[in-house]
Amino acid sequence: MGDGALKSIYPRLFSLSSCKDDKVAELGKWINGSWEWQLTWRRSLFEWEKPLVSLFLQGLQRLSVDLEENDSWVWKDGEFPIFTVNSTYNCLRRAHEGENVSMYKNFWRSKVVSSALVSSWRVLQNKIATRVNLERCGIVVECLSV
Repeated sequence: MGDGALKSIYPRLFSLSSCKDDKVAELGKWINGSWEWQLTWRRSLFEWEKPLVSLFLQGLQRLSVDLEENDSWVWKDGEFPIFTVNSTYNCLRRAHEGENVSMYKNFWRSKVVSSALVSSWRVLQNKIATRVNLERCGIVVECLSV
């Protein structure tokens, strides 16, 4: 269904999915020789989300699921379809070209306590568990008055 990951193409549906880590074989079943998708959601869909699901399912219908073939992962970013640390590094480097990479060049070589280094890295990547970041992930944080 295109070149991107489905979770990037349909972020709303991915956030609503109750089967984010499932394999294709767990997302449907064979009925009379044809594959039937059986997607599950964390909650009932709103009316305005239903056309998005229909569009998603139409795209899935164009894909072929083979009864004889096992699910597998394929690394598509590299010279060969084999995962390597080097190909991952090159992929990440290309994704961040043009950013202020010089700041990161010697980051991991600095003579700082590793826990402080990791914490600093998480701050730079906006991965600290702040209220805003938690809510963005769908985690509701109640207000605590002190």
